[in-house]
Order: sequence, then structure tokens, then C-alpha cells
Amino acid sequence: MQTLHEDLFLEYRPDTLQAVRKLYDMDKAGSMDEAINIIEEWIKKQKHFTNKEFGKEYLERLIIASKGSVERTKNRLDKICTSRNLVPEFIATINVKEFKPIPAFVDLFLPKLTPDHDRVYMLKFVGKELNKCSLLDLYKRGILEAFGVRFKALHLLTPSRVVDTLVTFLKLLTGQKMGDRFIVNSTLETLYEFMPKEVLPYKYGGEAKPYLKLQEDFHEALSSKEFIEYMMKTKDYKTDESLRSVDKFKEQYMGIPGTFRNINLD
Repeated sequence: MQTLHEDLFLEYRPDTLQAVRKLYDMDKAGSMDEAINIIEEWIKKQKHFTNKEFGKEYLERLIIASKGSVERTKNRLDKICTSRNLVPEFIATINVKEFKPIPAFVDLFLPKLTPDHDRVYMLKFVGKELNKCSLLDLYKRGILEAFGVRFKALHLLTPSRVVDTLVTFLKLLTGQKMGDRFIVNSTLETLYEFMPKEVLPYKYGGEAKPYLKLQEDFHEALSSKEFIEYMMKTKDYKTDESLRSVDKFKEQYMGIPGTFRNINLD
């Protein structure tokens, strides 16, 4: 059985790879390899890509982030490379130990996955200074549009009735599907209904290390020689807009130029 490689910080469950592939109907033998091959052939034809060697594991993650859609993966990969030109200040290769952190919050991905193979991102506000415009720009252009990060639910841990009222109002504006993802937990007990204690930091009644120690370990992993060398290799994953095909309408709406995927119908 195929498994994910061990990470310097993030942990996976033994069946995570198979479970996530199955979620997007990519668990049948050869399905993922076929999708990756199609994308690799498409990449070779993109003259405006300054680097065409992305690696199969990276492409698989993009396919999963695109819910198994080959065409959506192509579009996402193009946006990732383009965003490195549009907002280079957010994608610079740095050693996080030398970077002055934003004093407004502590944030990190928790190392353990939930039983449903979800990754928990923790954000704890500890100050008042926050450059909202810069963070929103990064979130919109880079995280949502390019990398395609999606959230299953947004849990707020606070006893504040004001926050609860604001979230209720927000749900009315966003609609039921999106609104149901915003959940206010007034106590830790209600949070445990969604996240097992084994995932959460010690301060929140969990079995993991204190969150400041977890953040330190996270930064150690991001500052490792292995990670920095990998990030240096990705610096060339950009676009040369002078070489981009002018036939954008066909590429975006008709799928041309590109590579077609044959579908056999019984």
C-alpha cells in the first residue's frame, strides 16, 4: 500500500493517501498516474513556464486540491506560477528564524491529522497590530486563487456573545452552505465534538505539545536545510508573460491549446 513520505513536522495517517484519493474518485489503479501524465504533457507545451519540472508528488497534491479535475489543475498551476510575479514579496525564500514575525498572532498547522484526514490550522490573536490589506491580498491571490486551499469549517473559540451574534449575521449573508462552516465554540467541550484531543495543543486540553513549542518545531522544519534547498528550486516556477499564448479565449473556454483526456463510454 502506498503511503505518504514522512515529513519534518506534519504527520499523516497510514491510510491518508488512499482515503484522499478515494474522496475525488482517483483511487482506481492508474487513475492518478494517467492524470499526472496528461498534466506533464500539457506543461511541456506551455512556453511561458520558466520551469517545467514540477515533480509527480507536487502535481498529485494540486490534482487533489482541484478535486480531481485535470483542467482545473492546469488553471491552478498557471495561477501559481503567475502569482510569483504578481506578489513576489509573499513568496520569497527566507529562513523563518531570521524573519521578524507579526506580533499580532501565533499561527501554525497542527502536526496530527483528524480521523477524517483533515489538517487543522490554528490562529491565535495575541496583539492588536495587523496589516489587514496585505494579509487579505495574500489570502485572495495566493492562497485561494492559486494554491486552492479550502476550509472544511472555521471554528472560533470564544465565550463572547458579540462574536456569536456577528457570526449569525454573517451566516445570513453567505448562504447556508458557507454559513454552516462558521462555528462558534463557547467552551472547549463543544470543540472536542469536532476535533479529538490528540490533535489539539496541551493548553486546550489536548495531547499535543504546547502551541508555542509546536510553533517552534514548525519553524525548525521550515528552517531546515532540506526545506530551504527545496524552496530555492521553486524560485524558477514563474511565467514569462512575453511568451504566453495570445489565444487565451480558446485556452480558457474551449480547452485549446492543451492536452485532451480520452474518455471511453460503454
